[in-house]
Amino acid sequence: MRRMQCVIANSRASADRARQLGIKESAIALVHPGVDYAATVPSQAQVEAFRHKAGLEGQRILLSVGRLSARKGLCQFVTHALPAIVERHPSSVLLVVGDAPHDALRAKAQPPEAIRAAARAAGVESNVQFMGVVTDPQCLATIYRCADVHVFPVRELPGDPEGFGMVSVEAASFGLPTVAFATGGVGDAVRDGVSGRLVRPGDYEAFAERVSELLAESVEIRTTAREFASEFAWPAFGRKVIEALVLSQGAE
Repeated sequence: MRRMQCVIANSRASADRARQLGIKESAIALVHPGVDYAATVPSQAQVEAFRHKAGLEGQRILLSVGRLSARKGLCQFVTHALPAIVERHPSSVLLVVGDAPHDALRAKAQPPEAIRAAARAAGVESNVQFMGVVTDPQCLATIYRCADVHVFPVRELPGDPEGFGMVSVEAASFGLPTVAFATGGVGDAVRDGVSGRLVRPGDYEAFAERVSELLAESVEIRTTAREFASEFAWPAFGRKVIEALVLSQGAE
């Protein structure tokens, strides 16, 4: 990598890691990943139909999307944050979309049974629901739209950093705000006060507080979250990649 003319990092944290590896500053370019930014979002009728089918009518939905790895921290979230959220908002349900990783390098799993056990021990088992892997884009879009808050309690683990946090931008593209620990590249994927809230890593009390605040009033931030996500649309991504490559040629 040190011999490359251009190294594109997906976040400021990744760029810092590139510098630590000895890659020269002039070769490093920062380009955040692109997202499918829909001009329209699922209708209220679609949202209500999904809620009815999933038995989530009248519930406040906390959404988690992605592989259930140890880094994603759902066991710790249901143990240390979910009980406080449920106490303030009894109708809250953590809806989990995804499954444990099977082929990922070095990624340790937190399978559904482990998360259920943690929820049971914390007295919130009835507030957790699993949907498994969802591959249909329209169904996933509807899930994003019907949720109230996307939770991203990523942990800081040695040798297993969070490079960006693409799911937070995907959530924002549907107007869904994220509460996340500010670790790795997550600070680039979530803009505090605009597309969600960032919390000091490991502070579950503050995490629960920020989620509860968004559950109480999240209308305005849905608009600003969509605006934030538009910065990551594929046309913008393409322009930034071209600029990075052109600049690298000039530097050479």
